[in-house]
Amino acid sequence: MVCFNCNIQHGLQAAASPGLRNFLPYRIICIASNIEKSLTYFVAKTVLIADDSASMRLSVRLLLEGRHPELCVREAVDGVDAIQKAKVAQPDLILLDLAMPRLNGAEAATILKNDMPETPVILFTMYTDLHADSLCEAIGVDFISKVDGVSKLLERVDALLPPN
Repeated sequence: MVCFNCNIQHGLQAAASPGLRNFLPYRIICIASNIEKSLTYFVAKTVLIADDSASMRLSVRLLLEGRHPELCVREAVDGVDAIQKAKVAQPDLILLDLAMPRLNGAEAATILKNDMPETPVILFTMYTDLHADSLCEAIGVDFISKVDGVSKLLERVDALLPPN
């Protein structure tokens, strides 16, 4: 596999521990200053953004990657897509919009919390009048209103995935 950081083939597959052999959903980055003498790898944190708005997904992706350049950001277009991609990627954090086709964010969050109870989920939505706070509390996920702005989202992401 080619290192995303320096574009060099490091022969990672042969050197990887058995737990890292299925590394396809992750971005592997070489962080060694002297590749000849020592190689150090880490598995980048993965965030899954699920929103039916392509522009919102792009905006959140750019904000997260600007703040956390080491993140591997994946995208889903609705709740069903989010569940399928989360099962494959095993993200470290999931951001869900509430109003999505096929399966809304609350329904997807309920399934994801049952399947992946240790993975933090944030419902990030425009809707504040639907008692989203109590809904999120019942599901066991965080709630951040898009009206409150991205600063609150970034603050929460920083708390869950501290920058390196």
